[in-house]
Amino acid sequence: MPPLIAEFPALTRFVGNVLSVNTSLVLPWLLTAGVAAADSPPDTVPEQNIPSVECVSPRIPARAFVAEDDVNYLKKQANAYAACMQKYIDERQAQIRVYGQRQQAEAEAANAAIKALNDYFARVKAFASQHEPKG
Repeated sequence: MPPLIAEFPALTRFVGNVLSVNTSLVLPWLLTAGVAAADSPPDTVPEQNIPSVECVSPRIPARAFVAEDDVNYLKKQANAYAACMQKYIDERQAQIRVYGQRQQAEAEAANAAIKALNDYFARVKAFASQHEPKG
């Protein structure tokens, strides 16, 4: 018998008496709650479709520039590359913020569920100790 149910024999008897059913029929139902959580699939990360960088870096010349037009052309190309890369970086950082907020929300939801479960079993334990058969 799982530890949670074994801790509450009075509750098991109480549920069986209140529902006027055989406790052997109630116990499997009570046990399924714990087993269902234990049988959940392992954590998996959904496949990510993160776009790759499509910015093309300008070719750095092998020799020093002779004409000012060459310098200006490289500056223009370098600025275009920097702007493209900055856009890509900004998009990735925006996604980091979105997923960070989602992660925080998921953690808060899980913590609230854990607290609710713990509170419930604390009340069950208190109830079971108050209704323990005397004799």
